[in-house]
Amino acid sequence: MNAPTIQDAINFCRADEHTTNKQYGDNLDRMCDVVALHRKHDLRKDAADVEVYRQWVPKFDKRSAPLLELISKADWRPGTYKQYAEDGRRAIEHFTGALRERQERKARRDDWYYLVQDLESLVATRLAPSGRFKSVRKLADICRSHRLDLAGLTGEALIDLHGCVPAKHWSHVVKGAEALDWLRSFDTLVPQLPERPLDNVSMELREKRPVPEGLSGDIAEWVRVATTNIPSSAETEDAKAVLAERHSDGAIGVFTAAMGAFISSVAGRHDITCLNTIDGLFSDENIETVLVEWIAAHRKGGNLHSRRARFTGMRIV
Repeated sequence: MNAPTIQDAINFCRADEHTTNKQYGDNLDRMCDVVALHRKHDLRKDAADVEVYRQWVPKFDKRSAPLLELISKADWRPGTYKQYAEDGRRAIEHFTGALRERQERKARRDDWYYLVQDLESLVATRLAPSGRFKSVRKLADICRSHRLDLAGLTGEALIDLHGCVPAKHWSHVVKGAEALDWLRSFDTLVPQLPERPLDNVSMELREKRPVPEGLSGDIAEWVRVATTNIPSSAETEDAKAVLAERHSDGAIGVFTAAMGAFISSVAGRHDITCLNTIDGLFSDENIETVLVEWIAAHRKGGNLHSRRARFTGMRIV
C-alpha cells in the first residue's frame, strides 16, 4: 500500500464539513502551486509528513533571502505566506491526526496547564517575556506526548528525549528547560516546578556525546591556527610566539561553529572515530558532499547559520 501523500491530505480537508478544515486544504493546495512554479517540485506527491513539508515550506524568516525571494515571486505579502504555510501544516496534521492529538494534550488540566496559566499572567503584567512563555508551552507539549509529568521532571529525563524527538524540536526542549530554571526567580512558582533545577541540558548532552578525544585535540589545534595572526616579519619561533595575535572571542566562536557544522554534516553520512584525521575529514568527497547539502538547504529556504551550529564534546579556548 502506498504511503498517504500531501494530495491525499488536500482531498481529505476539502471533503471535511467544517469550513476551517476546508480552508486548510485550499491553502495547502496554494502552497503546492507556488512550490511547483518557483521551486520546480511537485509537493503533492510527497508523503503527508510535516517534516517533509517543511523542507519546501519553512516557517517565515525575514532573514532568509531565498524565502523572501519566493514570497516576492508569488506576489504575496509576508502575512499571506505565514497564513498559507501554517494552514498547510495544519492540513497535514489534521489528515494524520496529529492536530487533534495536540489539541487534546493542550486541553489537559494537569500541572503543565496550571503553570502555563500562571506564566501567561506574568507575561500579561510584563513580569516575564513572551519568549519564556512560548518555550514552556512547547516543552509542555513535548513532555505530555512522552508522558513526562512536570513535578518529576529531571534533566536526565529530558536528555533521554534526544533522538526521540525531531532534531529541530530539540531546541524547544533546551529552551523550555532554561525557561523552567529561570522561573525559579519567582518564589510563588517554585512549588509548581521540578524538585531540582534542570541545568543546562544542551551542555550535559555534549558531555554524553563527545568527539573522539584524539580528534578533538586536532580540531582544537586547527581552530587555534586558523584564528591566530602572525606578522610576516616574525622569523624565529620566539618572535612568532610574542607577536602572535588571536582573533576576538566572537571570531573564534564563528570558526568553531563553522567547523562544528562541517563535522556534523560529515558525521551524518559516516561514523567519525579517533582513526579519522583532519586531512581525512577534509577530503574532496566530504567537502563536495557537504557543500552540495548546504547549498540545497539554502535554496529551499532552510536556516543554515554557522553561529547556531552545535559542536558536541569540546570547547575551544
